Amino acid sequence: MENSELFHARSRAAAAVFFLLFSVIALRALQIGVVSRGRFLRAGEKLSLKNVSIPARRGSILDGNNVPLAWSERHFELWSALPAGEHFLPRQQEKLREIFPDSVFSSVTGSSSVLRLSLTAKEIAALEPLILRGFPVRIRSKTRRLTVNSAEIGKQIGRVRNGVGVSGWEKKYDHLLRGRNGKGQVMLDRRRNWIRSTWKLTASPVHGRNVVVPVTVRQTGKGAGK
Repeated sequence: MENSELFHARSRAAAAVFFLLFSVIALRALQIGVVSRGRFLRAGEKLSLKNVSIPARRGSILDGNNVPLAWSERHFELWSALPAGEHFLPRQQEKLREIFPDSVFSSVTGSSSVLRLSLTAKEIAALEPLILRGFPVRIRSKTRRLTVNSAEIGKQIGRVRNGVGVSGWEKKYDHLLRGRNGKGQVMLDRRRNWIRSTWKLTASPVHGRNVVVPVTVRQTGKGAGK
C-alpha cells in the first residue's frame, strides 16, 4: 500500500512538473508568435532586408542638330570581396581563369581591388552562379559621363561630380539633367546575396531629361570620359 501511494505521489509530481514546463513553453511560444511577433519580425528584417537605390539616368546634352555632346554610359565592373589580407585560393583562381583566360589573379588581396572593367554579358552570366554560391567577388554597376572629343566644346559642357553638374552646361541645366533615383527592397541570404523572388520596387526612378543647347557643332570623334 505504501509503495502504491509513493508511486501515485511521484506520478502526480512528474505530471505537475510536465504541466509546468509545458505551460512555460506554451506561454513563450505565444509571446514569440503573437505578443512579440512584430518586434521579432522587425529585428529579422533589419538583419536581412536591404534597401537599394536605383540610379536615375542622367540626360544627354545635344546640339541644335540633336548631335550628342555629353551622354552617360553604364558598364559593369568585377571587384574582389576577399577579407582584408587574404588571397584567392588556387581553386578560386582556376575558376576565374576559366572565365578570364587572359588575366592573373594570384596577387589580388582584400576587398578594395577591381579585377575587371566593362564585363560582357557572357562574363556576367558565367559569374552569377559562382557569386550565388559565395564566391568572393562582386559585380558593381558604374556610369561614365562621356563627351564629344572637342576641347573647346568640352569647356562649355563642363563637368559632373558624384552625379551633380559642377560647371558649364552640366551645372546650368543640372535640375533637368539629373533626374531622381528610385528605391527598392530585397532580402539577403546568409552569404549576403540577393534573393531574387523577394525584390520589391518601392519607387521608380525618374530619369533626367535631354537638353538641347543653342549651338551647332560637328562631332569630331569618340567620346572622352569625364
